[in-house]
Amino acid sequence: MQTGKSFFRNSRLRDSGSKMIFDDPILCAQFLRDYVDIPILKDIRPEDIEDVSERFVPLIGEERNADTVKRINLYGRTPVYLISLIEHKTEVDYNISMQIFRYMVYIWEDYEKEMERAYNRGISRTKNFKYPPVLPIVYYEGREEWGASPQLKDRILCSESLQEYIPNYSYYLVKLQDYSNQILLDKKDEISLIMLINKIQSREDVDKLREIPAEAFDEIIEDTPEQLLDMIAMIFRALLIQLNIPEQETEEMVGKVKVRKMGELFANADFDDIRQGWQKVKDARKKAERYEKEAEKAQERAANYQKEAETYQKEAENYQREAEDYHKEAQNYHKELEEYRQKYKLEAIRNRKREMRYQEQFIAKEQAEGRTRQAVKEELQKVFMLSDQDAEDRLKRYWKQNG
Repeated sequence: MQTGKSFFRNSRLRDSGSKMIFDDPILCAQFLRDYVDIPILKDIRPEDIEDVSERFVPLIGEERNADTVKRINLYGRTPVYLISLIEHKTEVDYNISMQIFRYMVYIWEDYEKEMERAYNRGISRTKNFKYPPVLPIVYYEGREEWGASPQLKDRILCSESLQEYIPNYSYYLVKLQDYSNQILLDKKDEISLIMLINKIQSREDVDKLREIPAEAFDEIIEDTPEQLLDMIAMIFRALLIQLNIPEQETEEMVGKVKVRKMGELFANADFDDIRQGWQKVKDARKKAERYEKEAEKAQERAANYQKEAETYQKEAENYQREAEDYHKEAQNYHKELEEYRQKYKLEAIRNRKREMRYQEQFIAKEQAEGRTRQAVKEELQKVFMLSDQDAEDRLKRYWKQNG
């Protein structure tokens, strides 16, 4: 059974569940109070939290729509807004510090524009203008050790020698696997129960939950509001869907949550289907590994063919160079020939234009002297040695141009 990366391969479903959790002000307040060890957050209430995530989607992009941005009024203090940026991760992301920093700049730019609109343009350039603090939080559910540095400077070259000139910050990391089942249960709130569900990533995790007394679960959800109870049921359903549990069995198990008998679910339910679900995943992984090995062999064969192709390519390049040399010589001869041709062609055009001009002047003179059309035509033939048709065409062109 998998012990490293998260069992859940459908990151969109997992991220959607996380966003749904942190979108709820009650759960978000519980999360900040219980799992972010910062004194000013210990008294945070749901009504102090305003979700402003939607206003940043056009700036950040739809691929980041699982992130959550909260504007928090620090209760009992001078009105100051704390921006809480919550990133949800199921796998280690080594570039997260740069991603969050980019996000923080967007938030500050948005705040600056908001203040410029609310008060007056140029307020951000005044001496006393200050930007709100941004608290970046990474919520990590994976089992692999989080090896990414929390500091931005570790993603920048020469940060030690130039540290005075390089921006830096640290994000607050909340690792789900750092909390035992008992610690989560002792919190006795809904966010901890949801985190307990999200810890289910192996058969052993299920067995550990079955060891917990039923009343420990039921006590937590005894007074849970209906909308939060529905959310817990939805998250549990997502888990069962990931395990390919049949729909009927899934709904029966989810029904236990909705009637506030979650403890009975873990104490008495038959989890053979879940074990079978994990076995299917394990079999699928073995098949994928076999395909991967076959792909590696095919890649080796392709590499050998590539080497042979490179040898032929070098020979072809030699022939190509020889052909290019001959082609250059031919181009030089062709260029000289073209220059002569253009020279004589240009001269012929000039002579033709002069001849046409003389003919026009001749026709005009003949007309001015009162000659008939036929007489002018005959004179054209005599003087310029034109054929009958050429003389006729010349007259038509002249009259067309001169009316």
